[in-house]
Amino acid sequence: MENNKNILRAAIYIRVSSDDQKKGYGPQMQLEETKEAAIDRDGCAVREDHIINDSKSGATDNRPGWKRIRELARKREIDVIYFWKLDRMMRDEHYFFANEKELQDQGVGLRFATQDLKDRLTRIIHVGIAADEREKILARTQGGRKRAIRDGKWCGPRPYGYNISTQASDRAHLVVNKEESENVNLIHRLFNEEGSSMQKLAKKLQEMRIPTLFDTQNKKKYRNGPYLWSIGSVGRILKREYYSTGKAHFNMVERPRGEKPKPRPREEWIEVSVPPIISMDTYLKTQERLKINAKYARRRSKRNYLFAKKLVCSKCNLKLSACCRPDREHAKYYRGDGWR
Repeated sequence: MENNKNILRAAIYIRVSSDDQKKGYGPQMQLEETKEAAIDRDGCAVREDHIINDSKSGATDNRPGWKRIRELARKREIDVIYFWKLDRMMRDEHYFFANEKELQDQGVGLRFATQDLKDRLTRIIHVGIAADEREKILARTQGGRKRAIRDGKWCGPRPYGYNISTQASDRAHLVVNKEESENVNLIHRLFNEEGSSMQKLAKKLQEMRIPTLFDTQNKKKYRNGPYLWSIGSVGRILKREYYSTGKAHFNMVERPRGEKPKPRPREEWIEVSVPPIISMDTYLKTQERLKINAKYARRRSKRNYLFAKKLVCSKCNLKLSACCRPDREHAKYYRGDGWR
């Protein structure tokens, strides 16, 4: 689709997702060659705000820059999109063809500065090559990550209570964060002494203005403000075993492409030593309290019963279930599996 002056309106999409790519084919080099192809070679008009830079992986289309491209296409502000190479657009077959179809339906064409991919069969081949290269990159990355973990390095976000060391002697190992480690002990102590739920504990931590991991990283929570503890954050601190044992595990889950994650055999786990923060006695008390809370939790309860989950049969030792007649709300009773 062309405008009145027969000059195509072009957008330029630049994507660089890693430091290695920045060394080899960085955004400046991509921009120069792509701009030359769009303007000098093909005579397209390119506005400055239609030059989109992105820094996310090409394995998905859920990227800020790509969302901007799709928005321009929907608003009919562009006629064609220029890429340095095909793999700068997508590295996944499904996302490539789905987005190609969507853009074609909106009258927007795809062009590649350094590749002649007008023939569909040629495009299909290059899409497969891009996807295969992504798999190789992923395999190399995972291999390097496993080697680093086996060397005792922490490969992941820092957990609450620790810092990732930058010292040359123990680079990438975890060291104790004194202030946060005291908060970890406080969280366990409050949970065990007060016997409250994680939801109430999270609210109490907020009232006490105990900083979260988000707060210690000097990030702003525009929606809820500082010191907001979620149940998930509290649960991770209460349940993670390495706070007491000093042994964390990686490579516990396998994530096959296109399938649900599944646990790996224990012999494939990789163990990493970390400094313990709480005692084993404290950890065991916390786990016992968690079991009690789970046993007596009032989840999705339609009615309140005085002795719910607290009565057992004196003869068969089975737990009694609380019941109520639908036609008589006040007629509450308890029954076993085969009797009332």
